[in-house]
This record gives sequence, structure tokens and C-alpha cells, in this order.
Amino acid sequence: MGSKLEAEDDRTVRDRLESLIQEGFEFDGAFAFSKQYGMRDAPNPCLTVGGIGTIGLPLGQRDAQDIIGAANPGTRAIAANKLGFDNPEWNVWLVDSVLRAATEALSLQGVGLLLRKLVIQDATSSPDVHRIKREGETQTYVGELVVILPSRFEGGSRQFRHQDQTEAFDVASQSAFSTTVVAAYSGTQQTVSPVTSGHCLAVVYDIVPVGSANVARLPEMNGTLARLRSTLQIWNEQVEAEEGEDPPFFACVLRHKYARGPTFSAKSLTGADALLLRQLSPLASELGFRLHLAHVDGVRVDSCEWERPQRLRGRRYGSCDWDDEDDDDVEHLPEDFVDVGDPQDAVNIVEVVDLEGVPVSVDELQLEWEDPEEVNEQFICGSIIDDEVDADDIRFKHTGTYSSEGERTWTWRRTALLIWPIDTDIDQSVEVGDVYAYAFHHLREALSATRAPTELEMRLLDGLNQRCRLSRIRLTRTLTDIGTANRQRSVTDEETNMLKALGLVRECADQWNDVGYFLRALEACGAEMNVDILGMEALVSAYQAFGWKNLVSFCNDAITHDTSSTRKSAFVACLGRTAAAEGDAELIQWVKAQEQRLLQVLADVKTEHVPWLVEATRSRGSEFFRSTLLPQLLAQNLRADFWLQLTSQLHGLNAPTLASCVDKCALALVSTLDAFPTKNVTSGLLGFEQQDKNSTETLQTIKLCLDVGLPLACNQIIVKMRDAAKKGQFARNFPPWMYYAELVLPVLRYVRAQPASAGGVPLDKVFRSFFTDAVTAMLAGEVIAPHGWVSACPLSDQHQTLVVEAAKQAGGLFFLQTLRSENFKGRDWDTIANFTRVVTLHFPRVDVNTHFLRSGYDETVTVLVRAAIDVFECPPPTQRPLHTVNRGRHEWIPPPAKLMELLQFCREMGMQGLYDHALTRFLAPPAHADLEKHFSLTISPLIPMLAEFLQEVGLDLRAQPFAGFAATVVRTYVEKFVGEQPAVPATLAGHVPVDEQIQGLGKCTCQDCEKMKEFLARGEYDNACVQAAPAWSEASREAVGAEQGVGR
Repeated sequence: MGSKLEAEDDRTVRDRLESLIQEGFEFDGAFAFSKQYGMRDAPNPCLTVGGIGTIGLPLGQRDAQDIIGAANPGTRAIAANKLGFDNPEWNVWLVDSVLRAATEALSLQGVGLLLRKLVIQDATSSPDVHRIKREGETQTYVGELVVILPSRFEGGSRQFRHQDQTEAFDVASQSAFSTTVVAAYSGTQQTVSPVTSGHCLAVVYDIVPVGSANVARLPEMNGTLARLRSTLQIWNEQVEAEEGEDPPFFACVLRHKYARGPTFSAKSLTGADALLLRQLSPLASELGFRLHLAHVDGVRVDSCEWERPQRLRGRRYGSCDWDDEDDDDVEHLPEDFVDVGDPQDAVNIVEVVDLEGVPVSVDELQLEWEDPEEVNEQFICGSIIDDEVDADDIRFKHTGTYSSEGERTWTWRRTALLIWPIDTDIDQSVEVGDVYAYAFHHLREALSATRAPTELEMRLLDGLNQRCRLSRIRLTRTLTDIGTANRQRSVTDEETNMLKALGLVRECADQWNDVGYFLRALEACGAEMNVDILGMEALVSAYQAFGWKNLVSFCNDAITHDTSSTRKSAFVACLGRTAAAEGDAELIQWVKAQEQRLLQVLADVKTEHVPWLVEATRSRGSEFFRSTLLPQLLAQNLRADFWLQLTSQLHGLNAPTLASCVDKCALALVSTLDAFPTKNVTSGLLGFEQQDKNSTETLQTIKLCLDVGLPLACNQIIVKMRDAAKKGQFARNFPPWMYYAELVLPVLRYVRAQPASAGGVPLDKVFRSFFTDAVTAMLAGEVIAPHGWVSACPLSDQHQTLVVEAAKQAGGLFFLQTLRSENFKGRDWDTIANFTRVVTLHFPRVDVNTHFLRSGYDETVTVLVRAAIDVFECPPPTQRPLHTVNRGRHEWIPPPAKLMELLQFCREMGMQGLYDHALTRFLAPPAHADLEKHFSLTISPLIPMLAEFLQEVGLDLRAQPFAGFAATVVRTYVEKFVGEQPAVPATLAGHVPVDEQIQGLGKCTCQDCEKMKEFLARGEYDNACVQAAPAWSEASREAVGAEQGVGR
């Protein structure tokens, strides 16, 4: 032994540990095993005993007595040479089922069974305590296997002991109808308890090697432990002397895999892993080492490319061979990708737990490795990434631009036993870890048992407090190192777990009748700084469980340290309701004192305070509200939603003594209400907040003012809206017309349902200016705002109906007469024309029954039609039809037809007197248009359309103002585009008018005809002037001839 240790002196601690663990702790099985088989799973052996015959099973009384009589009186045993098994299935079952199960459990290979004896026990048998061992055959004797045949008995349990381990098996359960197998290694101590009733019949086999197999045996640990002790002592000496090249800790890779989760602990280890920990743990405690367990992941990442699989090679597509380009149409399955890169390996410790399974945090412990040499230095007794073992998880994902590129990730999940010396940097950095899941699991189980808490459970309560402190820190700082989504998820998890922990500790404190657990948890969570952490339901539960005397100190701290009056007021209100329900006089007194304290110094008032403030006002009276509460509320510049709630709830008390309070709140509401209020809403699809109009707030304020009897306060709202609209003080996306469009009908219902307010003021007069402003806002086609372009009301059929309803309340036809072109600025003539039609539909002329009213009606329609004409723009000159939308219909019409629509609209509205005004608009070309093209492509084709239109109404182009329009057209065209002509040829004699003819032309004295006469009198033309414009039709020349006799 000494020479071997000397030879090891040159080896590092790492190499010594690895060698010792691999060689001295290789035994990976149990030292004892038991299994029970039902009647259908185990054959009847048809046992025969020499001198007795076949033994019936289950064992009967007579056969039992015969066996006892034939057995050795001292041992109650019958030798193997007197036994027989007539059922050939017995040995088959014994080898294929029993021996296989036993060898797997005991980690044995290359063994067989050798029949030794039959043993029977009854109540007269003595207890049997012996070590399983065959004298003189220690090298060939591996263990013992006992088959207990079906026989009814009680007692007879088997207990096996090896060093400090014990295994016990109850073999009497269902003994009459089952076959039970018990096996154990040689060297274990077996204790067989007395049979208290019945008979226990068992066949005993020796477990022996088969051939030259090297059979595992129970390890002799004395020498191994001595060497292990020596190695740990050397490591300790190196640490104290700050010598050696070994790492600060070692991770021994365990042989078996274990499920992760709150149920994992040292008790989960099996086989060689359990043996190692069992032997190492006392040595570590004695020599100053710390042991922990770690879940470790080995991750390998490799890039891969798609390779055409065998199933596609030589494939044909229809009558053509498969082309490489056709690969894009094939689904690229993960199994068709081949690895092409250099795999990148990494090893990560994902969780560290103590031997009881409690998670810990070790700041000084290295958790990640990428260098294989460093991994080999740190991890002993096995590999984390092992090519000989299938990975526990394989994942694939497509990468890059093309689907032919991918990445494959293999993950091996292993468990390691960590060991490091105490009082080192690593050891001193051990703190409570993420114990939430573990503590929730174990403490929840503990609550189901009516007993005092165990040492582990008290540790878990302390661990939860430490973890809650960490959550509290994380919740109060900005997590800038992670993305927004991860940050939100992290914050939510921390908050959820902390609140869950607080609730669980409260249950534990209640179960174990110790309020101290709960109070310490409150302090750990910082509940005195933020009472919302506790929650109102939990507060009531805590009061009911522990009483007021145990909570008063915490409640006083909360009132002192919580900076939010919102939370404190809700906190006090909750305790007030609880005190009233429980009739707790002491708590009621405390609540009153705190309410008075909070009401005297209001801070951070929010809408959530309203019920509390209303109750305080109800109980203390209007004078207290006016002198104490109202000045503080007004000083805080509270938003309208607060005043809306406060006014509504005070008004809802129906208390005449509080009427003045209600009025003051209503006036404060009107004062703080925005002209065009907005609100933040959460998008359902994207999940983020966005702004939206809040006309509901305006409507609620108006109704509330009417309900409380302050109709004149509505004037302030109306004026505020009008002024803000003029100054552009509104959100760009929500111009005033949107608010008016939503308010007109509800306000109209209020006015009609309540013609006069409580004060006797007619509501139609109060709101007349509101409806006037609504009409103005919705008709305007151009909205000016400081922040840029703003969309106008689309004036759909629904909007036009709203405008008409508002106009009725604003003064009806007499109000509409006041409209001017400026009111329609930015609107096209089609929109105004459609609106005019809607007006005439809602105000039929046939319903106007007096000359005075008809005159006013006609004046109104004239205003609207004139406004349409004023904004009319001639379409650009083109020979192509124009696309237009006429009353919701999409049409393609020539430009001249658009001009005719205006004339037809005048006729439709009975406004023939405005023909002249419309024709004048036709002569002006559109902006940036050429005058000649306007006349050639738009005005020239208009003349025959005009003649046809006049014919339909029984007129022609000689009628005014059309004759003057035609004359102006001809004269303007000749003057602008034809120019001077040569002298009149003799061939035109008789066609050129003389002065008498010119002066005698017609009786019309309009300006256009007079100019035409002057033009003809100058003689600077001939018939070619009229004919010079090839597009000017015969109708044009007839119009000229009709006025001046030319060509007649």
C-alpha cells in the first residue's frame, strides 16, 4: 500500500480523485432486491420432496406438516438432492424472469442459479440473523436468491444490512396467492423475522458465476476510503498553502441521469452515485469540504446544408428529368441536412442545489465553458458531451436566406456532484437561489400534514424570505441588460412568485400558529413600503387568522412608510370595512384616526380615492368638504375623469345638505374638461397604448350638468370647444368634427326630452350655439391647425343627416340662409350639391305655406346653389372621358358633360336665375390650363349639348343668358385665337352685314351683345372668322346668325 501511495505522489488531486471514484465506487447496483409475482405471472413448480411426493400450492396444512417432519429439525431445511420440479416451465421462468430482474437490480452479469435447499418456517421457528456467506466457497459464491412459494402466513419479513445501509421487505402480503423473490449479495447481513402464523415455504438458490466471468461483488470500502481521505487532506493542504494547480472545485459527472425539478435531491441518486455520496459525505464534513449537486447541459451546435435525399435521386418530373432548380419545390426535411461545419461545444451549469435539493446561487462558481481542455480539467469521471451516448434533445432550425441552410443543436443533460473546500471564495459566495418552485412544492405538501415544521421547512421559509428580498430589488431597478419582452416577462414572474410566496408563508404561519413567519415575510417583500404587495384579500385573511394585536405594528409602519396615498386610503378603507363587519372596536378607532390623518394631508389623489372621499364627505358633512377637502383637491390640478366620478357619486347620495358640494365639483369638472378630450387605449392586436378621442367624457359632463341643475355651465363647454376649434387646439388625428358628429344626436335627445332645465332655462337656447358650431365644423372642407393638415368630415349620407338635424336646432332655414361659400371652403361642388338635395329633402317646399316663408326658403336654396357654383371648377381640357363619383356611382363622362351637370343641378333646384352665374364660371379655364384648349376641347363641345338641353326645356340658344354666352364664346375665340383677316373678297358680297343691319340686330342690350355688335361694326372679319375654328359646330354659327343676321 505504501509503495502505491508513493507512486501516486506525482499525480494531481484531480487525477487521484478521478482514479479513486472510478475504481473504488464502480459498484452500481443495490445490495438486496425483492419482487412479488401474481398467480398468473409465476408458474406452479410442481414441487416434489423425496419421501413425501408432490406438494400442492398454495401450501396446505397436511403438506406443511409432512415437510416439517422430513426436514432437518434444527434448520427446518431439506437438501437439494431430495427436491424435484416436475413443471419444465419453472426453470424457464426462473432464468428468464426472476434471474434477469435480480441481476438488473443488483448490477450483476455472468451469473446463474444453483439449487441449495427448501426451507419452511412457522410460529415455532426461531428468528434467523446471519451473514449471507458460504464457508470455503467465497470466491465462487456471489449471493443468495430465495423464492417464497404461495403459502399463507404472517410475519417472516426480511431485512438486509450492508455497512450503514438497510433494506427491508414485507413478504407476507398476499402470500397465499403470490410468489415472492428475495435476492441479496454475499456479505450482507440478513435478519428473518419470526412467522407469527401459518407456514412460509421457500426455495433457496445460490447465485454463482458462470464460466470465467468477472462478477461484481459488494465493494470493500475501507481501503478506498483511506485513500480518499488522504487525497482530500492533500487538497486541503494545497489550498491552505496556496499551492497546486488544481481548479477551485471539481465536478464529478454522475453515472445516471435524473429528472430535474423540485423533487430532485441527494435521495434521488441511485447505484454507484448513491454509494459515492454516501461514503463521501461524512468525509467531506469531517475534513472541511462542501458538497452540492448540479444539473449540467452539454450543447453542441453545428451548421448543416440540405443534401438531395436518396428518394429524389434519379427522379423524373412528368416526362422530364428532375432538375436542380426543382429542389426549391421540395420540402427540406431536417433529416435531409448533413453537417458541414466545425461543431461548437459548450458546457453550462444550469442549476446548483444543496444535498436536500434546495437551489442555491454561487456567484464565484464558473458556470460556462467552451474550451474542451478547461472542461476536462474541471469535470472528472465522465464527459458531459459524449459521442457514445445519444443526446437527450436534438433540435433543428433553418438559417440564412435559403431553406437549404440550417443549424442543428444537440443537448446532453447530466448531473454532477460538486466538491470544494470550505471558506474559499466559492464557498463564501453561496447564497439562497431561486427557491420559489422548490419551496412551493415542499411547503404545500407540508401544509397537508398536521405537525410542527421540520428543520428543512423552516430553512425553506427563511430561503423564501431571502428570495423575496432579491425579487424586491429586481422589481425596483431597470433591467437594461435584457429586451423589452424578456424584461416584462421577468418582472411579471418576479412579482407573481413574490406574491405567491407571501400567501404561502401566511398559510404556513396560520398552520403552525406562528405569526412571526408571516411578519418576517412581509418585511422581506417590503409590504410596509407598498401595501399592494400584501393585497386586500390577504390583509383580511391575516386579520382573521392572527388578530389585530399581531398586525397593528405592521399597519402603523405601512401608514408611515408607504408614500402612495392611493394605496394607503384603500388599505385603511379595507380595514374599516373589516372592522365594521367584525365589530372590532379597537380597529374601528384606529381606522378613524388614520382616515382623519390622511384626509388632512391629501397627496397623490387618484380616481380610485373617490369612494373613500365620498364616504368621508357623507360622514363629516359639507362644511368639512368645503373647508378641508375641496381646497386640497383644487390645488392638485386633477383631471376631469376624477371630478366626473366625484360629482357623480356625490350626486348619487341624493343628500340635499351636500347640494353645494355637488355644484362646486360640477364647476370644477367643467373647468378641467378639455375642449376635445382624448384617452389612451390598448391596441388589441399589437398590445401597445395609443390615443383615441374621448367624446364620451364631454357627453357625460353635459348630462351631469343638466342632472344637477347647472345648464348654464354647458355654455362654458360650448365656448371652450368653439375657441379651441378656431385656434387649432386639438389632436391632429381627432379634429373637432369627429366630436360633434358623436355628440349631436345624444345632446339632441337631452334637449327634446327635457325642454327646460330645473332652473327654468330653455335648453334649446342653451345649446343653439352648440348646434351652430356642429354644422360649421362638419361642413368645413378645409380645417386649419397649427400642427399641419387635418382631415375634413367626409360628409357621408349619415353626416349630412346629422348636419341637417343640427341645423334644425340652430334655426332651421333661417340659419341655413346665413351660410356662405366660406362655410364650404375646401369642398367640391358635388358635395355641396348633394348636401343641398338633402336639405330640400328634409325641408320640402310644399310644406312652406306662406309667401314670407317661401321667400325665405328660396333664399336658403339660392345660398346653397350659389355656394356650389362658386366652388365649381371646370375640368381640365382633354379628349378623354373623366372618372367621377356621382352620388356613390363611379362614372366616366366627357369634360363638357360635367359643365352640363351644374346647369341641370340649377334646374333641379329651381334656380334657373343662377344660369348666368354658372355660365360665367364656364368661361374661366381651370388653373394651369391653356385657354385655347379649354375653348377647343371643353367649351366648343358644350355648345351642342347646351342647345339640346335648351330644346328639352322649350328654349334655344337665342334665349338669354345663353345667347349672350354663345356670343361671348365666339367673340373671345376670334379675338384671342384667329387674329386679323385679309380684306373682304368680292365673293363675300352680300354676306357681310352693313351698318344698318348691325344696328338693327335684335333687341337685346346685354353687355355681351353690345360687344358683339361693336365687333361686327369694325369689319375686321369675314365668315372665315367663324369658320376658322373647325371644332365650332353649326349650332355656334346659328347662335351668331340668330343675333346678327349673318348667313341668313
